[in-house]
Amino acid sequence: MENGKRLIGWMGKPVFVADLVRDSRDNAFNLLRLSAAFLVFASHESLVTANAPSAPGYFGVYVFFIISGFLIARSWEQRRSTIQYFRNRGLRIFPALWAVVLISTFVLGPMATKLPLSKYLSDPATWRYLLNLVFDNERILPGVFQSNPNHEINVPLWTLLHEVLFYATLAVLGLLCRERLRYVVLSVYLILLVQNNMSLLHGHGNPVRPDSLIIYFFGGSLFWFYREYILFSRALLLLALLALCAQLLFSLDNLLWCLSLPYVVLWLGLRRPPALFGHFIRNDYSYGLYVWGMVCQQCVLAATGMTNALYHGILALLFAGVCAYLSWNLLEKRALKFKTLPFILRRQRRPGSAYLKVAS
Repeated sequence: MENGKRLIGWMGKPVFVADLVRDSRDNAFNLLRLSAAFLVFASHESLVTANAPSAPGYFGVYVFFIISGFLIARSWEQRRSTIQYFRNRGLRIFPALWAVVLISTFVLGPMATKLPLSKYLSDPATWRYLLNLVFDNERILPGVFQSNPNHEINVPLWTLLHEVLFYATLAVLGLLCRERLRYVVLSVYLILLVQNNMSLLHGHGNPVRPDSLIIYFFGGSLFWFYREYILFSRALLLLALLALCAQLLFSLDNLLWCLSLPYVVLWLGLRRPPALFGHFIRNDYSYGLYVWGMVCQQCVLAATGMTNALYHGILALLFAGVCAYLSWNLLEKRALKFKTLPFILRRQRRPGSAYLKVAS
């Protein structure tokens, strides 16, 4: 009897997502995104040094897209105008992206290239790299990192194009469908879920591809759109964790990831984190770590020749951490202040829209 009471107490009282969103201004989304960025960083150690065990970087990418889907759906519902929605998205994405691309091209490139400066600047590949400013993922700068096992400058930038396309997709669906948006998103999500899992089941493609990413993005969005109906409980969390473990241990159908991971990520994200992590809750270093991580890894390897994955990883993480700190404080945080500027076109906040404080 006592064990039964303890179990009920641990399971806790189920709560709707809408209640957590309304009641909590302190959430763990920034901390989760920072953890996801670290996973992506760790996964690139094997790519950069060719001497490290592979880490599940795709897991970190999934976490990013789930959180993004949830927060962007909220942003769409709470927008005052469509222009404001896109302006806010641009203020979040562009400053750090443009900084890393321009610094890589015109500071790092001339310092690290094995070509004479005149040849480096006259090479078409140098100027093609600037296409990264508009999400065309060019990965090579001429003569740069030629002594490293991998010559690519910044692989993670490839996901940003899909992120922006998903922002636009949600906006287009929202403008076309209006009050029926959540039903359309649910229908598209289910179609993509079946198509993606059938494709993977027959051995076509890989788990980190655009149609996989949009499933996680829409999966996160659905938690916002159906927040009044989705229950969070520790019992369901336990089931979701067991499903994820089963997927990892037995390589079961990818369907378990698609259904369980959004529940786990958003359950954790909407919880109040320990006060110990207060600094990381108030400051979002995740995007800076994501866009600077591989650049720093390549720089450390080129400068030191250090191929020991542990020592190289620690040194590169410290370097990337400094870059992420500067990116947030000098660029990203300042850019986000422009989100409060007024627009001529205004729309009242949707009824029932909840307050959720996070850098989205």
